[in-house]
Amino acid sequence: YEIPFWSFIQAGGRWRTDDPYFNSDTYHPIEPEFNWNVNTSLAFGAQGIQYFPLVQPMGFAFNKSEEVGDFLSSGLIGAAGNKTQWYNYVQNINKHIAVIDEVLMNSVHKGIIVTGEQTKKDVELTSCVIEFGKFNELQSVTGEAMVGCFDYMGKTALYVVNYSMEYAQNITLDFNEQHNIEVMQNAKSSYLKGKSLTLDMAAGEGVLLV
Repeated sequence: YEIPFWSFIQAGGRWRTDDPYFNSDTYHPIEPEFNWNVNTSLAFGAQGIQYFPLVQPMGFAFNKSEEVGDFLSSGLIGAAGNKTQWYNYVQNINKHIAVIDEVLMNSVHKGIIVTGEQTKKDVELTSCVIEFGKFNELQSVTGEAMVGCFDYMGKTALYVVNYSMEYAQNITLDFNEQHNIEVMQNAKSSYLKGKSLTLDMAAGEGVLLV
């Protein structure tokens, strides 16, 4: 229905309140996994990203020092008011979002293109997958990728995501003819002209093309 949505991104972990010492092996994301969560949300058309800044499980009330309990993995801000690793992840990804948000906030999401065995397996039941892997000028995509397809005020916008959370890879996009393309990557914009484009992408990274 072309209604934008907001997405919550996991920051931290170990939010149990029944164990004052947090002796559990709860999963919490490293930076490529964190970025993957943000970038796949944007590829699906999210127009808001939310981060959970702080949680104070009951167990923190019993801790006398950082050595006793886990003060480092419960959100962007730790129990002692400290900045956690996820705080730094947010600072990094938000610099990129600040460059691309004018385009995404003024675009209408039209669907996603998925390529690669794992990507297709994960989203095979998703109704917004564009059949045949083509959208406007875009004719094909090569690599383990998810590509969000948008109408940006009459122009084509593509949000390309390296679907791997573990490995850097090259993603290649082929077009119907030569086009002038703005590439927004790592919080910077560059311009090129071509019929084919290969992006060198870090694990979980997203790149916007217009």
